[in-house]
Amino acid sequence: GYREYSAMDQYLGGIDFFGKIKGGEWRAKGLVNYSDRECPGSTTYPYLSQQQDLNGLIQSSLTKSFNGSYSLNASAKVSYDSMNYSDEYSSNVYRQSEIQLNSSHMFQISHWCDLSATISGNWNGLQSDNYEAGEKLISRVGIITAGSASFRTEKLKAELNIEYNGGYDRGPEIKDNRHCFSPSASIRYNIFKGFDLVAFGRRSCHIPTFNDLYYSFQGNKDLKSERAWLTDI
Repeated sequence: GYREYSAMDQYLGGIDFFGKIKGGEWRAKGLVNYSDRECPGSTTYPYLSQQQDLNGLIQSSLTKSFNGSYSLNASAKVSYDSMNYSDEYSSNVYRQSEIQLNSSHMFQISHWCDLSATISGNWNGLQSDNYEAGEKLISRVGIITAGSASFRTEKLKAELNIEYNGGYDRGPEIKDNRHCFSPSASIRYNIFKGFDLVAFGRRSCHIPTFNDLYYSFQGNKDLKSERAWLTDI
């Protein structure tokens, strides 16, 4: 049958730039999105909820190889997201900004050994009319760094990794520092032709996101980081 309250207006625009450089390439992108939509809800009872979104981002990336022994991959992003959700009972407004910088570095030491390192940093700011924050700013500085080494011989392939993940939240009555280390190792050993021994172990860690902590209905600002050991042979 006919369903009322399901109108939607959306405007989307984007632009891309890309090019080649010696030993690599670069890309850049801009995007703007606006939408105003009604949520259909029940087919038999009017459900007067509405959501307005405004999103914008600029992001870029660069990849380049130097003499075949060192490779660089760098990227950056600036974004803004605004959401206004309302119904007959309440109205919630969220405005989130993000700045992100990432880089990864690959080193080919020899035919049997590779090393890599990644460094990522980001800043997030959230203004919301929920929880104790009111319209004041909640911010997070996040840092992720990781190092990896891989080794190869005729019979053995092994990889060792260690990752650090840190999130530092600040705001009205909020001062939380969350951080953890995640080491991992994996091996594949050929015992004889057609028969391999494979094993790995990892300490996994997940730091709650802004959605997990501060968004309405599903958010819980008292969530702790999740940690688990994963092993297999």
